[in-house]
Amino acid sequence: MLNGIVKGGYQRAETELRSLESRYPEDRYVMVFRGYLSVLKGDRDGAESIIEKLKKNYGASATLDRDIGYLRYYLGDMDSFYAAMQRTAEDHVLDPVLLRYSPLFEKVRKDPRYRDVMIKSRLDPDQKE
Repeated sequence: MLNGIVKGGYQRAETELRSLESRYPEDRYVMVFRGYLSVLKGDRDGAESIIEKLKKNYGASATLDRDIGYLRYYLGDMDSFYAAMQRTAEDHVLDPVLLRYSPLFEKVRKDPRYRDVMIKSRLDPDQKE
């Protein structure tokens, strides 16, 4: 589904997501994808609502913090994104492949804080391949 969203297939992604929401309305990952789609469609309030619902329903966890960090990134909140990535690095749930190679995270790789997060994870921030 995320691939469809990335390629701009919002209508198809919306259709698939509604189907998932009807079957799994409280599923964490379905909610996260709703947040991604909300952001990419320009619905900031919808994304913020999803973030609050995730926090309320699922409490604190390292992987949830990572997912909320990604949503914060998509919302343009780089400070909250990097704070979440620092915590996920400490908790060993950072996804370095996504940060290194996804075109969606190109802006991340240009920020000096990227280097700090990778080093905290004991990874080479300059590795490309």
